[in-house]
Amino acid sequence: MKSFRLMRCIMIGLCLALLLSPAGTLAQEASTASAARLEERSLELMGHSLRWPQVTGLGDAALEETVNQRIGEALGMKELTERMAALLSSEKKLTVAGWSGAITGDILCCELTVTGPIRDLRVTESRRACVIDLRDGSLLPLDAFFTDAASARQALETYLEETVAPELSPHQQAAELLPIPETFTVSPQALTLIYPMEQLETLAGHPGTVVLPWYEWAAWLDRSEDSLPARLGVWELIEGGEDAAARIRASTETGSLPGLPAAIGGALKDTAAADGLTADPDLFEGGRYVQPDDGVWRDAWLITPFNPDAGDRVTELEGYTVTGIRADRIALWGIRTGETTVEAWRKVLGEPDHTVTLTADQADAMRLPEGTSDYYLCGENRLRLHADTEGVLRTVMVTK
Repeated sequence: MKSFRLMRCIMIGLCLALLLSPAGTLAQEASTASAARLEERSLELMGHSLRWPQVTGLGDAALEETVNQRIGEALGMKELTERMAALLSSEKKLTVAGWSGAITGDILCCELTVTGPIRDLRVTESRRACVIDLRDGSLLPLDAFFTDAASARQALETYLEETVAPELSPHQQAAELLPIPETFTVSPQALTLIYPMEQLETLAGHPGTVVLPWYEWAAWLDRSEDSLPARLGVWELIEGGEDAAARIRASTETGSLPGLPAAIGGALKDTAAADGLTADPDLFEGGRYVQPDDGVWRDAWLITPFNPDAGDRVTELEGYTVTGIRADRIALWGIRTGETTVEAWRKVLGEPDHTVTLTADQADAMRLPEGTSDYYLCGENRLRLHADTEGVLRTVMVTK
């Protein structure tokens, strides 16, 4: 018993030394470049596996150390290493299933997912995240992105209760959207609220998220020149610019839409299997819409051909590829669903290569509102902008 306790104390010390040591000495690659980047650090012990990001290449050793300490604190790495040491002899393993991160301008955002007996012997899952200002290494709170944080939070609470809550499945084990979680990530496209699993759980048993495109919250965002939204590049997607058409065409050529983690030609199962589906794929004229059970796919779908000889469950989608992506809530460098008119987007993109007007029956067969679609050919792919009968954009699609 004493030897085991001694070994555990030694392991805790080694874990904490790894966690607190400078990134440049223990990162997977030596840092010689001036541009900041994220590298993975890992610790594997008796079947337990921890992985987390560290930043390198900031060009300021003191700032880099501060940032990496903030990452470790925010992601709870000290807690996890201590928990791993306490579970050395357990058959249930503590594992970081994966992490992601991005440096946009001088704002760092990273997230990781932990599975296993995190607090007790019950196996569960936790998503942790942090947003850090690389100018000074400080953690950025949600309120920092808004001019009037109190007003923004009130609007968010109303939106979550009145708009998002009614869309949640009655089969979810936990479906409480309030209070607003303080764990979140940001990107130029959207704000993502990350919930503890006991508050919001997906049908597949993962912590839930709610993704809020920034353009829907433009009225509350800080518009000052050096604001966080400006530094993040939010206004470029909301308002566009002189190069908007080129950016939209380039994005279409890649077969993707900003903020959606998929591209034409990718394996459908790779995108949909991890999260499961919100419902069975929805058939439409020409294929089927598939909606993974993750907040980023709210009002967005993957498109794939329909095979009448195959089942519709995600476990039976082996061999299918993504042939298109649809988004009903998106900002595309100044072109915004629910706001932009046909005339406005044609001023940006020019006259379309093809235009189709859908009757009510034709639109219903496509699961679209009655209206008109403009098609723009971009390389091997097509951008489809569909407006309702009032001439307002409702749907954006990228297809082969």
